[in-house]
Amino acid sequence: MSALFRHFGRLPVPDFSRTLPGVLLNLAAGPSAHAPLYTFLGEVDGDETVLSAFELEVRARRIAAALQARGAVGERVLLLYPPGLDYIAGFFGCLYAGAVAVPAYPPDPMRLERTLPRLRAIIQDAQASVVLTTSGILELSDFVFEQAPDFRALHWMATDTL
Repeated sequence: MSALFRHFGRLPVPDFSRTLPGVLLNLAAGPSAHAPLYTFLGEVDGDETVLSAFELEVRARRIAAALQARGAVGERVLLLYPPGLDYIAGFFGCLYAGAVAVPAYPPDPMRLERTLPRLRAIIQDAQASVVLTTSGILELSDFVFEQAPDFRALHWMATDTL
């Protein structure tokens, strides 16, 4: 009999400190918690946004709490963010909540006939039930809903206003 079967009842507890959420928790509690962890460089010289481990951890917890309140544990969650640090916070929020993050680019209002079918296919393939996005993109949702009324069935959350 193999060692796996002989010791099945005595499996070691997994070391969650080696997971992405565990690493973030350790960084946020450590001596460099407020040091820059992620920096997003904007299109204009000198335009940058910085996020420390502590700030990311706080934002991820806020997003995770909102996802758990919506019953999204184990569900697939579409991350519909423009490039930036909101995406990283949404991704870690999904990990904290026990949800599956499904990244996608937001629809381009100038090319909806091309971007909406791609987005619809991602939503259907992933069976997403929640969409995390920014308030700016959420403001465009009425326009998108006119073109894709089936998107209204998803629960849309602007994570920058939580």
